[in-house]
Amino acid sequence: MGNQVLISSPNCGILLSNSSIPLTATQYDEVVIPWGAKQMAWTANYALRCYSNSSEVDAAGKGSCTPFVKNKLPSQIDRNSSCPFQDRICRNKYGNIRIDTGYLDSQDLGLNLPVELQFRFRKIFQCAPLKSNDHVKVVYHSPDRQYRRYYYGTGIADGPNETSTDYTYQIEQESAQELAYQRFLGPDADYRVTVRFCTISGKTCDEYSDFIPIKEIARTDGDVTLVFLSKNGIRYIDRTDDEWYAAHRTTNDTYDVFGAPGQEHYYLADEPASVLGCTEQYQRCDPTLPPERGCSILDGSDALFFNNRIPTAGRDIALFWGLSLASLCNVLLNLGSSSLTAKLSLSQGVQGPLPTDQWQREVENWHSIILASSQNDALEDAVGPGNDEVLKWFWARPQNDVERYICKSQKIVSTAYTNFSTMWLVIIVVVGMSIVLIEQSLETFVIWLERRNIIKTSTTEWFGNKTLQLHRMAHEELGLGDWEGCRGKEIPVTRKGQLLGIFSIADPKHPRLVNPRESIQKPESTTNNDESSQEPAVVESEAEADDDLSEPPLQDQGQSNFSHNVANDSVSEAIGSPTDALSPDHSHQVAYRGALDRSFINFNEHQSSVQQNESDYIINDQSTERHTNGQAQDADIGHFGSQETGPDGLSRVSHRQ
Repeated sequence: MGNQVLISSPNCGILLSNSSIPLTATQYDEVVIPWGAKQMAWTANYALRCYSNSSEVDAAGKGSCTPFVKNKLPSQIDRNSSCPFQDRICRNKYGNIRIDTGYLDSQDLGLNLPVELQFRFRKIFQCAPLKSNDHVKVVYHSPDRQYRRYYYGTGIADGPNETSTDYTYQIEQESAQELAYQRFLGPDADYRVTVRFCTISGKTCDEYSDFIPIKEIARTDGDVTLVFLSKNGIRYIDRTDDEWYAAHRTTNDTYDVFGAPGQEHYYLADEPASVLGCTEQYQRCDPTLPPERGCSILDGSDALFFNNRIPTAGRDIALFWGLSLASLCNVLLNLGSSSLTAKLSLSQGVQGPLPTDQWQREVENWHSIILASSQNDALEDAVGPGNDEVLKWFWARPQNDVERYICKSQKIVSTAYTNFSTMWLVIIVVVGMSIVLIEQSLETFVIWLERRNIIKTSTTEWFGNKTLQLHRMAHEELGLGDWEGCRGKEIPVTRKGQLLGIFSIADPKHPRLVNPRESIQKPESTTNNDESSQEPAVVESEAEADDDLSEPPLQDQGQSNFSHNVANDSVSEAIGSPTDALSPDHSHQVAYRGALDRSFINFNEHQSSVQQNESDYIINDQSTERHTNGQAQDADIGHFGSQETGPDGLSRVSHRQ
């Protein structure tokens, strides 16, 4: 999911000799070994970045742990394990290291296989420092040259021009003078790592092994590897108590300590070479069965890969093609001393301080390289070797449906593409649409159930909280509107011609809904420029201002027309000319003019509705509705207040409280 994508490459295959082309050992050495060394170097760098938790490793590289679907494969580490061989040959009965991968799945390698092709595998890796006192002899090759030979088994001749030996390994034992010469005049000293291995096939070492172990270290249920560390005159700044790097011999060489008086001595290794003994055991499993029934016994690598026979069953083919698990021997033959993390503090032949468990750290690093190599090889098989000669001579292409399926099943992490699941996309769409449909139909369905008395739950409050129903209730509280659809409906409606409330912002801090029939009072303040005293303000509603224009209803059409003319004349007299309104004598009339203008317009618009026997005047000024049914104008004035004539000759209606 996410940024995991499948690889598709025409060069998919595995490293296997192409039998159709005659090959020689020289071609293998010239083509495969350099290519394999390059791959192993990349793997070692990856393991150092992504598997190691050491503070010596720059943590800035952690972000580049791609393109594998898992940054690293898990393992359980026991640093106080028992000796993997006979107790008398190990330096310590306990305090050794044992690493168990547990049951790793093909999906951990990024293989997206169906259940019938999936596989599991397991590796147990154990190491311990070996005693050397009873297994070392010093051999004089010449008076000035002597060798130190280690006897842990007989060496097997590698090729027709070599002979077998009764010893396992030998190294030249150098004198102190030669060490001093090498330090100051010769090349910088460095470690050398040498490997001897026995790959178990059945109960004995196979034809590719290079030594036959002695009985103290012989195993019939796993491969045995001896790792010799040659110090080659390296100087140690501090005493080193690690059992593989042990250095306690002082030298005559000294070095200055910056900022401190005097000089310090270097230390030399206790012996020219020391040895670690390691075993490797493997299991393959059917993931559909429990381990006790679905796994092979712990055995050597040949048993894991079917004793070098090409399998024919589907799951076995998948394991043979999908898993390329490097051995300790493969790692060290390719990397040599570059596999040592101690070299991170080695400079110009001088070794910095080392912890007492440095050898265990080296074993953990080797194991990390092995696991990272299996991840890289699975990816390399799917993509191709990237080397034309390897591709031509040593690259086997898929030959059956299972192999071709595996070639299209490798996943990697890539930011260039985005992967998504079609199934989950469909599920999300279907579920989302279902939720929308339920939400849209739920109310209708509940109402249907309620009307048929299937459920007793009332939906009155449910619909009462709808936005438009809340608006209806607000208007009804003001006594406005004759409403329908008040229950069980989302949208209530009024009958035609109904008045509704007005949104008033007279008080901007407290807007409210008001009844248009109520009087909207407007204060009037007049100032007489000729007098020092102020007249009290007269407050008239627009409804009352309209009443000044009203005339008593007449009995016939002629009287109605006469009333219309009288009213117009009355309004004109009350308003006066624009010049009069702006004069000092008429400044008090300005407060009424807006209301009178609007009333005059509304009066003319509704005057045509006057009837002979019963006349209704409806005068609307946004907030006023007036009904008159055959009543006299004087009666109207009496209803709202009293009529007075001011000094300016205008009639005023005083509002009755």
